[in-house]
Amino acid sequence: MKEMFMESQKPFIPPFRVFYPSSQYADNFMFFAWDIFLNTQRWAKRKSISGPTVAKMIQPDSPEEARVTFEAYKRTPGLFLHTAHPQVLFAENHFPDQGGFSRNEIIALVDLQYFFPPGQKNHGSDQKIFPSEATFPKKALNRKRLREALQADVEQVLMLYSEPENRLNRLLNAHIPEAGQLIKNCNYYPGYQYNLYGFSGKRFLEEFEVYFREAILTVGDGNHRTLAAKMMSVEHPEIPLAHWLMVSLVNLHDPNFRTAPIHRIVQNQSTDFLSNFRPFVREEACENFSDLMTRFEKTDDLCTMAVTDGKYFRLLFPKPSFLDELKSKIDPVVPVHVLNAVLEPLAIDRNNADIDTEIEIEDAYQKAVEEDGTYAFFLKPIPKSILEEGFNKHLLFPEKSFSIIGKSPGGGPMWFFGDERTRE
Repeated sequence: MKEMFMESQKPFIPPFRVFYPSSQYADNFMFFAWDIFLNTQRWAKRKSISGPTVAKMIQPDSPEEARVTFEAYKRTPGLFLHTAHPQVLFAENHFPDQGGFSRNEIIALVDLQYFFPPGQKNHGSDQKIFPSEATFPKKALNRKRLREALQADVEQVLMLYSEPENRLNRLLNAHIPEAGQLIKNCNYYPGYQYNLYGFSGKRFLEEFEVYFREAILTVGDGNHRTLAAKMMSVEHPEIPLAHWLMVSLVNLHDPNFRTAPIHRIVQNQSTDFLSNFRPFVREEACENFSDLMTRFEKTDDLCTMAVTDGKYFRLLFPKPSFLDELKSKIDPVVPVHVLNAVLEPLAIDRNNADIDTEIEIEDAYQKAVEEDGTYAFFLKPIPKSILEEGFNKHLLFPEKSFSIIGKSPGGGPMWFFGDERTRE
């Protein structure tokens, strides 16, 4: 625990950890997301936090208390209307380095199979749809209503979204063939910067408490607006357009976690831009550079990942054999300005690239494993104050997506995981 706390004091490098409920929940609860109640700026204004969150998980005092809480949750207009698993947990977050500042939260298991937006014509049918989240200003009233209905001082909700059709698992298997075995065995696959953890129903509370106490899990909402990104890049030329194109608002109102851009899939119709990487190919491999480009073009399931500490981004490849071959030819650490040089022309010329603004994530994954030249990048954090500015102007806000980040046991790098799009 002490080592984990000390890790958080180091210069920020986007970390990652993913875990899944398993056992009787294995086919249902496959996705995590924060559901923020109130459009309040007081969390965003607390920027001095550097230490970890300490959370205590509190079970409802009785099954009746859990049932009443869920009933209030389901009755709240604009929120999830049904859950097949009436379980609820309460979390009391305590920030020791803020003089005992605390925040209460509620954690719920929600079955998306039964979620239907209020007023929808097919309400009550068997159609499965994903949750529809409006902008922060629109969501504020609903969160307030829920808070009042619960009659509790609760600021946030952590939703464990259900996946009745195991869709996320299928996507992972499409993207990383070994993922299915990883989920089953809950072990670490050497050579990859991710861990997959399982939960049993019996140990769920205890393990969840540990993850919260160690501030391992953070989930935020994503921004997919290319136009908004361009507008912000004009107002803040010190931040490259490439960063705005990749930005996500990660738990903007939580002072304990840094805001960092996370995933985006950049789909390229050609691999010509890979010539930008030529200066970083080791000299002894230069004669094979055109060979490498051909391999990039012909590797159907190639999806290049990048992680950054603010100065560099790192290339990762999902196929171990391909990765081993490239390790001897390409230096995996590349300056960020190369990424900017790659992305900015793509943003301007939309005929040559589609930055995932309107594609369904399942389609995106499919393209990632079927089309040539599909890449995903991570970038350094954008100052939270500037993100707030974009948020206040209603240019940047979570809409139609959720994202996951967290900490690896050793404070390792963030891994591209994916986002969940709405179907309206």
